[in-house]
Amino acid sequence: MTNYYYLGSDKPLSIGNGTLDLVHVEPFHIKGMKYPIQVEIINGIEKDWELQALHQYLITHFQNNKESTVEVVHLLNSNRTDFHITERNNMEVQSLIDYQVLRLKEGHRLAIIKNK
Repeated sequence: MTNYYYLGSDKPLSIGNGTLDLVHVEPFHIKGMKYPIQVEIINGIEKDWELQALHQYLITHFQNNKESTVEVVHLLNSNRTDFHITERNNMEVQSLIDYQVLRLKEGHRLAIIKNK
C-alpha cells in the first residue's frame, strides 16, 4: 500500500517544473470527486518542502487560468481496497496562503476554487 496525492481539475494540469514526482495519468474518476484525476504524486507528500512545491504548483496553475477548480486528495493506493474519500472541504484560491492547508489526512479531499 502506498500513499498518493491525486489532482483532478476542470482544466488541463501541467507536469510542473520537476520539483515534485508528478505523473500524468489517463484521466479517471474517483467516487466523491467532481473532476477526473489527471496527475498523481507517488509516495504522497511528507515533507514541508514538498507541500511548498505543491503550493507553488497550484498558485502557478491558478495564475494561468481565469477560472478553475483543482481537487487535491490524499488516498491510500492498494490493490485490495477501493479509494474512499472520508471528508470533503472547499476553499477559494484567495485563501490558499499557507501551504500547510495542503497537508491532508488520508481520505481527505480539498477543492480549491477560482472564479472570475
